[in-house]
Amino acid sequence: MLKPLRDSFLFSFFNETVGGRIVERNRQGLILTNQGTNVQSTDARWGKVLAVGPEVKDFKAGDIVLIEYGKWTVGFKYDNVQIWKSDEKKVIALGDDESVTFAY
Repeated sequence: MLKPLRDSFLFSFFNETVGGRIVERNRQGLILTNQGTNVQSTDARWGKVLAVGPEVKDFKAGDIVLIEYGKWTVGFKYDNVQIWKSDEKKVIALGDDESVTFAY
Protein backbone atom coordinates (compact mmCIF):
# COMPACT_ATOMS: atom_id res chain seq x y z
CA MET A 1 0.00 0.00 0.00
CA LEU A 2 1.26 3.47 -0.87
CA LYS A 3 1.22 6.12 1.84
CA PRO A 4 1.84 9.77 0.95
CA LEU A 5 3.94 11.98 3.21
CA ARG A 6 3.04 15.23 5.02
CA ASP A 7 0.30 17.24 3.21
CA SER A 8 0.43 15.32 -0.06
CA PHE A 9 -2.20 12.96 -1.44
CA LEU A 10 -2.48 10.36 -4.19
CA PHE A 11 -5.35 10.42 -6.65
CA SER A 12 -6.59 9.19 -10.01
CA PHE A 13 -8.17 11.43 -12.62
CA PHE A 14 -11.75 10.80 -13.70
CA ASN A 15 -10.89 11.44 -17.33
CA GLU A 16 -8.52 9.16 -19.19
CA THR A 17 -5.21 10.53 -20.41
CA VAL A 18 -3.85 9.26 -23.71
CA GLY A 19 -0.55 10.56 -25.06
CA GLY A 20 -0.61 13.36 -22.49
CA ARG A 21 -4.02 14.63 -23.65
CA ILE A 22 -7.24 14.40 -21.67
CA VAL A 23 -9.93 12.16 -23.13
CA GLU A 24 -13.26 13.74 -22.11
CA ARG A 25 -16.37 11.55 -21.98
CA ASN A 26 -19.97 12.49 -21.29
CA ARG A 27 -22.27 10.57 -18.90
CA GLN A 28 -23.13 8.08 -21.64
CA GLY A 29 -19.44 7.29 -22.22
CA LEU A 30 -19.14 9.05 -25.57
CA ILE A 31 -15.79 10.72 -26.27
CA LEU A 32 -16.10 14.50 -26.58
CA THR A 33 -13.72 16.17 -28.98
CA ASN A 34 -12.38 19.68 -28.69
CA GLN A 35 -12.48 21.16 -32.19
CA GLY A 36 -9.44 23.34 -32.89
CA THR A 37 -8.83 24.69 -29.38
CA ASN A 38 -6.67 23.63 -26.50
CA VAL A 39 -8.97 24.75 -23.66
CA GLN A 40 -9.01 21.41 -21.85
CA SER A 41 -5.23 21.44 -21.43
CA THR A 42 -5.37 24.44 -19.06
CA ASP A 43 -8.40 23.55 -16.95
CA ALA A 44 -8.41 22.35 -13.37
CA ARG A 45 -9.22 18.64 -13.21
CA TRP A 46 -11.35 16.43 -10.98
CA GLY A 47 -9.82 13.43 -9.29
CA LYS A 48 -10.70 10.79 -6.75
CA VAL A 49 -8.47 10.73 -3.67
CA LEU A 50 -6.84 7.34 -3.13
CA ALA A 51 -4.71 8.08 -0.05
CA VAL A 52 -3.80 11.11 2.07
CA GLY A 53 -0.74 12.08 4.09
CA PRO A 54 -0.98 12.57 7.87
CA GLU A 55 -1.18 16.40 7.61
CA VAL A 56 -4.14 16.50 5.17
CA LYS A 57 -7.15 17.85 7.10
CA ASP A 58 -9.78 18.96 4.56
CA PHE A 59 -10.55 15.67 2.79
CA LYS A 60 -9.98 11.92 3.00
CA ALA A 61 -9.50 8.90 0.75
CA GLY A 62 -12.58 8.40 -1.43
CA ASP A 63 -13.38 12.13 -1.68
CA ILE A 64 -13.60 13.95 -5.01
CA VAL A 65 -11.39 17.02 -5.42
CA LEU A 66 -10.80 19.70 -8.05
CA ILE A 67 -7.07 20.31 -8.47
CA GLU A 68 -5.48 23.45 -9.92
CA TYR A 69 -4.24 22.93 -13.47
CA GLY A 70 -0.79 21.37 -13.65
CA LYS A 71 -0.33 21.07 -9.89
CA TRP A 72 0.28 17.32 -9.94
CA THR A 73 3.22 15.05 -10.62
CA VAL A 74 3.86 12.89 -13.64
CA GLY A 75 1.61 9.86 -13.27
CA PHE A 76 2.81 6.37 -12.46
CA LYS A 77 1.21 2.94 -12.45
CA TYR A 78 0.71 0.97 -9.26
CA ASP A 79 -1.32 -2.25 -9.22
CA ASN A 80 -2.53 -1.44 -12.76
CA VAL A 81 -3.94 1.95 -11.66
CA GLN A 82 -2.60 5.24 -13.02
CA ILE A 83 -1.84 7.46 -10.00
CA TRP A 84 -0.76 11.08 -9.56
CA LYS A 85 0.40 13.05 -6.52
CA SER A 86 -0.44 16.59 -5.44
CA ASP A 87 -0.62 18.51 -2.17
CA GLU A 88 -3.54 19.79 -0.13
CA LYS A 89 -2.86 23.47 -0.98
CA LYS A 90 -3.54 22.79 -4.68
CA VAL A 91 -7.14 21.61 -4.13
CA ILE A 92 -9.61 24.35 -5.05
CA ALA A 93 -12.94 22.56 -4.50
CA LEU A 94 -14.50 19.41 -3.09
CA GLY A 95 -17.25 17.51 -4.90
CA ASP A 96 -20.24 15.69 -3.46
CA ASP A 97 -20.18 12.80 -5.92
CA GLU A 98 -18.88 11.76 -9.34
CA SER A 99 -21.58 13.78 -11.13
CA VAL A 100 -19.62 17.00 -10.43
CA THR A 101 -17.01 15.83 -12.93
CA PHE A 102 -19.50 16.18 -15.78
CA ALA A 103 -20.32 19.76 -16.70
CA TYR A 104 -21.83 18.93 -20.10
